[in-house]
Amino acid sequence: MGLKNAECTYCTNSRTFGGNKRQVTDGRDMPPEARRELVLEFVVHHDIPLPPLAIWAGLNRQHRVTFSYRTMQNILSDLVDNGDLFKVDTEKLRDGEISQIEGDSSSRRAYYFATEQGIERIENKIDDK
Repeated sequence: MGLKNAECTYCTNSRTFGGNKRQVTDGRDMPPEARRELVLEFVVHHDIPLPPLAIWAGLNRQHRVTFSYRTMQNILSDLVDNGDLFKVDTEKLRDGEISQIEGDSSSRRAYYFATEQGIERIENKIDDK
């Protein structure tokens, strides 16, 4: 799973967001769909289950996004609802298994991982560039 040897297009595509990892990617000026793509691409690129705070901190560090942690949580929820990400069962993760949480997951600490659909969405976006 995940993109192999692919760089984040938001880091490498200077026409999109400046082309420099350390350059500001102001999330307030970024359309909502671009925010969702950036979050999804970050999760796909890292290819490991990640908690929301690590995703937000990584985006902040690598892309200098200025959208809020709460906005990022809403984006994660949208991506799950859309079928691009799933919440990982942390009990099974302790045994090295990456699988989706079954049933009500509101009481469990959430980690997120890309679905095949989410990976294909990012791969297709990269192929279109």
